[in-house]
Amino acid sequence: MSAPKAVVCDLFGTMVHLPDPFFRRLAPNVLGVSPRAWLAAVRRVALCRSFNTAEELAWALSQAAGAVNPVAPKLLAEMLRRHLERATLEAGALSVLRFLRRRGIRLALLSNLSSAHADIVDRLGLRELFDVVLFSCQVGMVKPAAGMAQRLCQELGLSAQEILLVGDSPSADGAFRQWGFSVLLVGTPELPRFFQLGWLGWEGGTVQPLLRVGQELHLGSNPWKVAAMEPLAEGQEGRYNLLAVLRGEGGEPDSIYAKRFWEPTGALVDCLARSFARELGLLTPEAWVLEGQEPILLSRPAGGTPYRPPADEDVAFDLGAHLAFAYGVANADIRPRNAFVARQPNGRSRLVLIDYEHCFFNLALPPEVVASLESSHRLQQLSLEQAQRLAQRQVITPKTIVRARNEFFPWGKAEPRVRQALAEGFSWCWRQMQGRAAEFVERLRGELVRQPPLRLGTWRFRRPLAAFDVEEMGSRLQQPLDQVLPLFLAEG
Repeated sequence: MSAPKAVVCDLFGTMVHLPDPFFRRLAPNVLGVSPRAWLAAVRRVALCRSFNTAEELAWALSQAAGAVNPVAPKLLAEMLRRHLERATLEAGALSVLRFLRRRGIRLALLSNLSSAHADIVDRLGLRELFDVVLFSCQVGMVKPAAGMAQRLCQELGLSAQEILLVGDSPSADGAFRQWGFSVLLVGTPELPRFFQLGWLGWEGGTVQPLLRVGQELHLGSNPWKVAAMEPLAEGQEGRYNLLAVLRGEGGEPDSIYAKRFWEPTGALVDCLARSFARELGLLTPEAWVLEGQEPILLSRPAGGTPYRPPADEDVAFDLGAHLAFAYGVANADIRPRNAFVARQPNGRSRLVLIDYEHCFFNLALPPEVVASLESSHRLQQLSLEQAQRLAQRQVITPKTIVRARNEFFPWGKAEPRVRQALAEGFSWCWRQMQGRAAEFVERLRGELVRQPPLRLGTWRFRRPLAAFDVEEMGSRLQQPLDQVLPLFLAEG
């Protein structure tokens, strides 16, 4: 199949789990009715009608199932509440949904459920992620009715052939194939778990995993086999990208991180910037790019603990070095949230930084200007002076430099020895960079011929790497230390 324009998700058994067998066993026992009578009532009443409260739903179900115990509805309503409180979200589900939206894919939620169960969607923070929400209890139809398929296409404004449906039931979800939908079922070899939906590619008309358990990777010269793959815990995932932890099968390291970028070539940008940093002696985890349908960044863990101020002299020295590097390669994302402190065997604390996808981009040209230049193939012909005149803003300025430094610790409150350590670290790294400037510029220039081109920038200001970016980096690295260092030591 080609890449879908919309993904439709089932709810229970796909993204949300209810651990107890309430609807299969407990409820019929409470009502004193046969399982067949109970399931018939669920299908006829709970799934196709909407109720304002759990009590109203319980009463209607009791009546439809033929319960004679007068307290049965009250017991049923209480059990239903306890049942719904146990709902849990599939690990990684929110991250995958957010990632698909950032990729421009429309999302729909389609589920056979009661009005009481619909409240779970809001409680778990799911509703806001979907463009279309269709519940059987609200539309009066149960999957896989033809009317459901028609309504879905109408709401999304797409044909069935442009939609991928993800569910867990061969009968309710798999049946949508008869209406022309592509279908993936959770728990099958094609999609073992829901979060792996975010790690699928659709090139060449077939669905292929970009990463999978059992896959052999090559980390440098070392073979490494994926034994397990897990999403990051909620709250630890990136703002724009998708991350997973890969566990190794007896190899070294025992785990690595995999990162799928919302802009695919971000993996190449990140890896290139890290290689520059590591060659200068800065601490950043070793990284590799897994080539395939789209590049995936593989990285060693950062190690250590998340950075917390205040910084001691060792960390301040490293911070100065990282700030110098960030200025040289225009890293717009040097932040405490991307920093870790690792204790070395000799007792020294070292600052480790991650996330280098926002490098090599300083001139933010307006998107409409970029679109015009790309369509006329004139972007690469711009001189540095022309690009500077067209730029709406610059990423690296004295103001942003001071702000980045102050995010790590309040400069005005820092002890003199800590300030001095930062200045020394900056000076050391700047001299190192100037000594390798010609080499770094030439390597970056070599990326100008890459196809597809490296795309740089922020969420709004995004464009291909251009010749003027390389020239600007080179000119920045020629600035004398006594002109650059005061910018980083300024009060503010």
